Amino acid sequence: MRREKIGDMIPTKVKKTDFTDANGILHCGICGEPKEAILPQEMQKFLHMKKRSRLCACQREEREQETERVRLQEHISLVKRLQDNCFQCKTFSNAVFKDLEGESRQETIARRYVQNWEKVRKENIGLLFWGDVGTGKTYLASCIANALMEQEVSVKMVNFSYILNVGFEYRNELIHSLGHFGLLIIDDFGTERGTDYGLETVHSVLDARYNSGKPMIITTNLSLQQMKNPEDEMHKKIYDRTKNCVPVQFGGESRRQAAGKDKMEQFKKMLLEAEETI
Repeated sequence: MRREKIGDMIPTKVKKTDFTDANGILHCGICGEPKEAILPQEMQKFLHMKKRSRLCACQREEREQETERVRLQEHISLVKRLQDNCFQCKTFSNAVFKDLEGESRQETIARRYVQNWEKVRKENIGLLFWGDVGTGKTYLASCIANALMEQEVSVKMVNFSYILNVGFEYRNELIHSLGHFGLLIIDDFGTERGTDYGLETVHSVLDARYNSGKPMIITTNLSLQQMKNPEDEMHKKIYDRTKNCVPVQFGGESRRQAAGKDKMEQFKKMLLEAEETI
């Protein structure tokens, strides 16, 4: 039996189809449930009223639908705010798994990472996407980001070039803010300037993130061999802070180059066909 709540004590809405039973209780003309309830004697004396309003099944369904509508709208707004704050390049806010062609080994790993988010988050397990330029590392990392933001997880995608170009007075504040996100994605790792200051900044970000106990996803054009055999002590310290990231290799033809070739072939065919009709 449904338990009555104080929140049900709202003014009774009467519709043309509603009817009153022999006890004078109003009923819904659609579901047949009472829209009023008799108050206990002690309550009648205290409130100076005999009946109170209650929600029938129809009204409860309407309330649940309205609650769900509001919840969905709030969810959509939150995801939009998370995406606006996540990406420097807004193009990647549209990156989703369903738009990928086929299911590669890399995509399978990415999907499993999302599915097991609570576990990898708790254990501070990240991913290291490494391989040649244009093989889909950033796009797949963005798919993970969008899938997690749909779960209302805060994600930030950033590269060190951006961090190093931020004004000095804001840089420490930016680095500190990166520790607040549920997942940090560092894109194009290894392309930043190799100055002492630049390397110290890179180490500071990775070290702070590592010590926060929160996971990272890193995309890089560096090979795993380069990261396992650093050129100096500073690079060794930097790469050491990626040891909680599971390496995932990307290879094959550059997707950007392949897409460019396909586009050129399409236009070439279109133009040649047009030439033949002239």
